[in-house]
Formats: sequence, C-alpha cells, structure tokens
Amino acid sequence: MARAKCPCGCKAGRFRIPRGAKYDPAKADRAVRFFEGYLTHTKGRFAGEPFLLEGWEEWHIVRPIFGIMDRATRLRWYKEALILLPRKNGKSEIAAGVNLYMLLADGEASPEVYSLAGDRAQASLVFQVASAMVRANPRLRAACKVYRSVIEVPEINGLYRVLSSDANLQHGLNPSAATVDEYHIHRNAEQYEAMASGVGARLSPLIFVISTVGDEESGPLWDMEQRALSGNDPRLYYYRIGAPDRARVDDPRTWKAANPASWVSEEFLAAQFARLPLNVFERLHLNRWPTKGSGAWAPRDKFVADCAGKPVIDPDAPVYVAVDSAPKRDRTAVILDQRDASGVHNVRVWHWRADPELGYLDFTIIEDFLRDLARDFNVQRIVCDPFGMIRSMQILAAEGLPVEDYPQNHARMAPASMGLHELVTAGLIAHGGDEDLIEAFDNAIAREIGAYGWRLDRPAGSTGHIDELIALAMVTRIAEQEAANFHDGPRVITV
Repeated sequence: MARAKCPCGCKAGRFRIPRGAKYDPAKADRAVRFFEGYLTHTKGRFAGEPFLLEGWEEWHIVRPIFGIMDRATRLRWYKEALILLPRKNGKSEIAAGVNLYMLLADGEASPEVYSLAGDRAQASLVFQVASAMVRANPRLRAACKVYRSVIEVPEINGLYRVLSSDANLQHGLNPSAATVDEYHIHRNAEQYEAMASGVGARLSPLIFVISTVGDEESGPLWDMEQRALSGNDPRLYYYRIGAPDRARVDDPRTWKAANPASWVSEEFLAAQFARLPLNVFERLHLNRWPTKGSGAWAPRDKFVADCAGKPVIDPDAPVYVAVDSAPKRDRTAVILDQRDASGVHNVRVWHWRADPELGYLDFTIIEDFLRDLARDFNVQRIVCDPFGMIRSMQILAAEGLPVEDYPQNHARMAPASMGLHELVTAGLIAHGGDEDLIEAFDNAIAREIGAYGWRLDRPAGSTGHIDELIALAMVTRIAEQEAANFHDGPRVITV
C-alpha cells in the first residue's frame, strides 16, 4: 500500500492507499473546503465559528474517505466507513458534516441521505446538528427546506431524512448515503443490512458508521470491527482512536492520548473518572472494549480494603434493612445498615439459598429473621424486592413491621447503584471484609440504561451472584435519603 501524508508532516496526517486505488488531493480538498467553507459549529465554545477540521479529523476521516479513488472507475473507493471515537470528541458534528456533503456536494443524482440509530431520538441528534448547520449558512438555507425530520433540496431532488429503528420499514429505499450513530446500542444488524441492500443502484454510495465501542465483545458493532480488522474487505474504511489494551485506566496520560479533540480537557476527564464506574469510563472515554476482569464498577481496592472496617452497630440508633429475594435461583440477601454521624454505612450481611429438596426457598425463614431484627434493633424501614415476597410482606406488615416494596426497576436501581458507587469511592462503607459481599462486588458490572444512567447488573450469560450487592445498593440508598430527610415515596404494605 502507498501512503498519503499531510504536507505539514503532522503525526495525524498519514493514511494508507489500498492497491488498485489512488489518492486524489483535489477530491479531498473539495470535501475539506465544504466543511470549512459552508459549515459552522452549533454548540459549545466554538458555536458560530467555521467548522475548521482538526488534523486528526481531516487526515484520518475526511481526506481518506473522500479523497481515495478507484483507479479503474475513478469513483470513490470506500463504500463503508467505521469510525470509533471516545465520547465528546465530536461524533455528531462529523456525522452531520458527512451527511450534508453527501446531500449537497457529492454529485449523486437525486441523493437520498438517512440518519439512523438504535432509536429515533438518537438518530435525530445528528439530524438536529445538520439542520442547525444549514440554518446558520445563508447559501445552504436558500438551497434547502428544513422540516422537523426532513431536509429537502428541490433543485437536485435531494432528501435527507431521519429513520425510525424499525428495520422492516427501511427495505425498498434507495439511499446514496446513511449515517449510523452509536452502533453499539443496536441489538442486531437488521437496520444496517436494510441500508446496505439498498445502495446497489448508486454509483458511489457511503454507509458511515460512527460510534463509541460497546460494553461487551458481541453484537453488530463488534462483528463489523472484526470484519474491518480482518483486512478481507478493502472497501471498508476503519479508524479507531482509543487507549491500548494495556494502558492504565487511571493514568491521565492514557486519557489524553485516547481523546484527540483539543476541547476535551484533562479536568473534564478527571471529573468523569471520579464520577463513572471504571468499565463505563473505560468504554466512553478510552474507547476500549472492556475485557473480562476489567468491568469493575467501582475501585476494587477501595471496596476490599478501605471499606473493610469492622461495622459498629448501636442497637438503639436507627437502622435500615433491605431484602433482595430469589425464591428458586440465586440467593436471597438481607443487609442491615446504620449510617453513623461521620457518614459511614455500617453494614451486616446475611443470605439464604433455595432448599435443594424443595426446589425453592421457604420464606418463613426470612420472615422469622426479619422479626428478630425488628426485635433486636431500632428498625425504621425494611425495603423488599417484591418478587416472590408479597405474601411475606403482607404478613409482616400486619404484625406492624415497617415493610415497603422496592421494585428493582431502572428508576429505583439507577440512583441506588450510582449512590453506592459514590460511597465506595469515598470509602464510606464498613462491611468487615464480608466474603459474600466481595464476591458479589466482583461479579457485578455497570449496565448503561439510557436516560437513567447506569445500574448494577451481571454480565450477559453470567451466573455469578450479585444479590448482596443489590441489597446493599437498596439499603444505602434509603439510609442516605433518611439522613437528608428525604425519600422517594416508600409504598408501605397495608392489609
């Protein structure tokens, strides 16, 4: 393969030219001029300024995709592009610029350009940026009609549309270009294949995938990257920036090397590192697929060492109890928590398994145990996963115990999980080195759940127990709420 190099000799400015292709500087220059002459930034500190491509954007994305041509046909060489970038490195802006170039300047007759994502809201993000760019430029504004989810270019019969995630509705289209945003959240490749099957009638189509890596080494994005890495598809352009597998996740030098955009500061990355679980930070800001054993949702040394102090429980001071129930599989965990004056949560842990002869857990054992706790301690609230426990909760409530149901939905478990992360990071747990709790810590990962943030979960296919950790998240959440004289509306069981 030959190489093209940036005239200024910058490290970013180098890319390979496949055999049978050639680099046409004029074609590449034309795309760069479109970005810098017609498009403006729409958000942040650069809002309103021309879209001046940084070196890595120009020489690793725009120039190779639009400047490498087929020697025989003189058409654009690459039909697909896979660009993997860390969060906040300008994915939406680059994708919007590519879509507008394909709509307005690529020369395709009656261009049809589509924005796709795992859901319509995600797909709309790129379209909204593109719409703002059109409105900001008088010449583009005059050429285009901008609607809520469509941009029309009457003079060339051009169309740019946001598509829903229903792949069945996308067959039969005739796209000249499509941008797939955040491909890692797609459950399958149907949407992508619907676009790929529709470009056959186009002379020089482009399917542009731009994403951060996923949280598991599986799914359509993983499969596409493996196809790119195999080298068996020379028409697929691939660029990924991120941290090497062996680079330390807690090293600021690793952070900066993985985030090429000049606007991503070390201060921002440090704040994200302090706030996010390690595996989420690793994926979002290092753009690295979490490997087995690297999915720790909080610093393990903090939990195993700093949080291993002996719990001190005052039987007269308020305590709180959480129950994570499992009638047949897993374990039923009960955790008692007393938050002391310094903010440390002193916790004690118990669990039970299903009776192997019965095939399920006899919940009268749990009922008797909760009665004992209420007798021996100043129990203020007992929150229970209602799964399998409704009858027991009704019985205990009839006896006067302060029992509440605590559904393990996203709205409850996301803040509970994120709150526990903060407590562990600050060393504000005293669990006495409980081995079952540490095992549950090791078995858990942080699962991103969209607008809610993230919650504790098990990796796909794992059978490892995390029940004690879930109960710990529940109980520390209510203890923190009570300390702040606030709670999110417990539903006390009545009979």
